[in-house]
Amino acid sequence: MKRFLQLAMFWVFGLGAFANPTVTVLPVLESNSNLPIAAISDAYAQTLVNSRRFTTVAPGQQTAMLNALKQQPAGLLGANPKTLANLGKQAGAQMVAVARVNGSESPLHPDEIVPDSNNKKAAYITILTLEMRLIDVQTGMVTKTLFANVRNYSDDKDKCLDDSLSDLQDKLKSEIQTVYPLEGNIVKNSADKKYIINLGAADGLEDDSTMLIYEDGQPIPDPSTGKLLLGEQTMLGDGVITQLSADSAVLRVKHLKGTIVEGQTKVKPKP
Repeated sequence: MKRFLQLAMFWVFGLGAFANPTVTVLPVLESNSNLPIAAISDAYAQTLVNSRRFTTVAPGQQTAMLNALKQQPAGLLGANPKTLANLGKQAGAQMVAVARVNGSESPLHPDEIVPDSNNKKAAYITILTLEMRLIDVQTGMVTKTLFANVRNYSDDKDKCLDDSLSDLQDKLKSEIQTVYPLEGNIVKNSADKKYIINLGAADGLEDDSTMLIYEDGQPIPDPSTGKLLLGEQTMLGDGVITQLSADSAVLRVKHLKGTIVEGQTKVKPKP
């Protein structure tokens, strides 16, 4: 069967200019499906990279520990989050991403009709459900749980799987970007009232997009966990995207009540 994806992840250290949290992506080590787990694991990992919300960090040489966790009755997703957090801590990441996939790929009865298809028939059906958890390395607690569900029909078995993996990536990416809204930094003063930001078309920006300009408040310690939380944001103004490239854009400031500090002042799309 044709491999849908060849994993092309860039494990990057120290690219903090984009202010993305660092995450160690553990492989999908268990699945009760009859589908190729390597292709699913690759698609899942690549989605975290393509979401542009994380800086991925290599998990390191921890195969023995991962295999031991896999043998537990609950599998990797059911392992103690604090244990998984230690894997991320050893890699120098802020978070650990772990996932489980359930699904099946099976032939359809010759007389079975594809739902909502105007009496169309298909030979195969692929069903995939992915559950992903993000674990905070500092606290060892699960901070986010995301789900993606897909179902595809096709007369070609390989195409059915390929389409399902593509749809799974799209849905998971959408979930990630909803939970982690887009934000970037003003990195350079370009001209009068124009600034370069480190977001671009690859992040979903469009020409004439309106951006909010703001700064984060001082960190506040959570008395129950000791974790530092971001304080209240201060809105400084807004601007419009006037020039766009893949990973950067020119922002023309329209309103400003404060001082822009290159590399610190933040921007995000206006809702």
